[in-house]
Amino acid sequence: MKAIICFAHGDMHIHSFTTEWTPCACGNVKAKWVDPMSGTVLVAAKDYEKVRILGLNNHYLIPATLGGGDPTWQAFRQFHDLAVNAPGYIFDKEKASCWAVVISVGRSNDVRRATPEEYKEAFGQDEPCVPPLSANSTKSVAHTCHGKLREYPAVVCSMHTADDDFHELTFHEVCEMARAR
Repeated sequence: MKAIICFAHGDMHIHSFTTEWTPCACGNVKAKWVDPMSGTVLVAAKDYEKVRILGLNNHYLIPATLGGGDPTWQAFRQFHDLAVNAPGYIFDKEKASCWAVVISVGRSNDVRRATPEEYKEAFGQDEPCVPPLSANSTKSVAHTCHGKLREYPAVVCSMHTADDDFHELTFHEVCEMARAR
């Protein structure tokens, strides 16, 4: 099972979704199942930095909730042992070793970020042209903006100016702006 966690406007809210675009309470994110049986999800967000995916392993969740009665502590440990014996999945004992995980969009192969076309389908408008944050990276960041793939060398953010041109701010420039305040 998966759910969306959004904390874009100061509060945290969790929502589930269907095979149709389903918005969160504040409207920052919309998500939908691509294939509920395989657990693949598509996410469109105005601010991806404020979105996480809550993944719950069904080998734990289903017997713990639908197994009837109140499971014993021993049963919970058995459910957990089954859940973390999941080679190839993030829950596996070689990875998270937990039946529940909180990850960012795109961190696992079953949760992907919307393409510009899918974003437009979800929100009815083009995706804002802001590359992903890369302050902790010295690598360049590839980002599709208005249909063009651009490379940003360690850019923290990019913003449109009044004449619809780009101004890229490096991590150093942002730090200097903060110091000036």
